[in-house]
Amino acid sequence: MWCAVAAGGLLGGALRGAEPARPAFRPLDPLAQSVVDSLDARPRTTPAERLDAAIRAAEVDAREAAARYFADLVDSLRDLDDAARPGVLADLGDAVDDAALSRLARAVASTDDDAARVIDAIRDTGRARRRDPQVLRAAAADLAGRDAAARRAAGDRLAAAGVDALPALAGVGGTGAKRPGPGPARGGGRGAAPRGPGPR
Repeated sequence: MWCAVAAGGLLGGALRGAEPARPAFRPLDPLAQSVVDSLDARPRTTPAERLDAAIRAAEVDAREAAARYFADLVDSLRDLDDAARPGVLADLGDAVDDAALSRLARAVASTDDDAARVIDAIRDTGRARRRDPQVLRAAAADLAGRDAAARRAAGDRLAAAGVDALPALAGVGGTGAKRPGPGPARGGGRGAAPRGPGPR
């Protein structure tokens, strides 16, 4: 079960301990500063918003802002109940690609010794949920449904799971839908008008 990934101690002591020392950061270029100003223009209060802000800051090498938003994210995770934390971690990992998490890890590594552990927990719980057989079976069922949006979302989830989705997909073809049979032969078949002689 994917919940066990976080409950099993991936976070370890990452949500506890003293505040790490902050290194000196170089001044931002105008583009990076505009990104940070945009991020700071409204409060980021949920774990998803704080992770998104940290990633956006990391993408423009605004490491101080990335570290600040990442610290806020860790505070959010620390404040969660133990029962709720695995689900939130999986939500975060499910919504963000591995490359973005890797960039964030590099950006905040110098400010937080436990950053890699927290980011690994986000990545691994999201990956475990994507591979959960129950989740994949539900996605396969949606793929065979009539709702277009649900089919697209199911396709994305199954594609993200890769080969792990194959067992869930094995039964999709047996949904009872009839495949159309071959049509009547061209120019013939029962009830078709006879063709006249061609031009000589």
